[in-house]
Amino acid sequence: MGFNNFSENSFNNSPARVPQPRIKIENQAPEKRFDRPGDFLEILKPELARIQREVNDEYGKILDESAAIKMDGRRAVPDGEEVDKKEMLFASEEGKTIEKWRADREREPGMIAEMAVAVALHSRLQENFIVARASKWDDVKNGVDFILLDKDSGAMVCGVDMVIGCPEGEGVARKDNKIMEKMEVGGADIRYGATIKNGNLFRQEMKEIPTFFLAISWKELLNLLNEIKNKKNGRAATESLGLLDKLITSLEKEYAKAEKDLKLSRNLKDHLLEFEDSLSLLKEIYQDSI
Repeated sequence: MGFNNFSENSFNNSPARVPQPRIKIENQAPEKRFDRPGDFLEILKPELARIQREVNDEYGKILDESAAIKMDGRRAVPDGEEVDKKEMLFASEEGKTIEKWRADREREPGMIAEMAVAVALHSRLQENFIVARASKWDDVKNGVDFILLDKDSGAMVCGVDMVIGCPEGEGVARKDNKIMEKMEVGGADIRYGATIKNGNLFRQEMKEIPTFFLAISWKELLNLLNEIKNKKNGRAATESLGLLDKLITSLEKEYAKAEKDLKLSRNLKDHLLEFEDSLSLLKEIYQDSI
């Protein structure tokens, strides 16, 4: 049958079309990719705020929302202004506003590593230690990224400086030499430190505190960040357990080197004895976790 044989009635007599339901397609945002350390900032911020709440609920308002020790006391304002001036100089050199510079810096791998290590170690050590990021002043002026405070002895047992890189890399070797030089002249002074007495925390400037460094590779950092993102804990949190093992190994090695090879001040030697007791406790915690 040709096209010419179709009439208007042919169309009218054909079966009626059944109306199809309309399907509403929502505009779904693509799943966020986590390819670089800075992509995890939004994951880390709530974790740091949780550390702040937990520590502050137990000891008072010692930490800020980034899990760093708050600058408090008569020198806090001038010290804060000095840090601000230094940051504004850095921003100017990079042709950025201070707000843009701070936002960019927050996503830098070194800063993300500090945050991730604080979150991971807090999850492992919170019953026995306060793991806190150092104040802005002590980070900028004294080269300390975070501190360990022993809840039992009350001692601020050490400061730790982070470095990202291969253990055999030049950057790690330079950091090792720099830390040993610092130890030889008395360790680190922590202006915004603290001690614990009878279960109460007291702010106190700490002199000649042992300072060590912790190296973490890019692969280890990304694995740790993904573990935090996936909220693994306990024995399933193999990356944080590995980090604790790495911290203990690094502290033990550097402690032995400092004790054997360096001429240390009496005060620093006393603090190293306190550190030795805390190092033994760290080992016990690790053994109980495996």
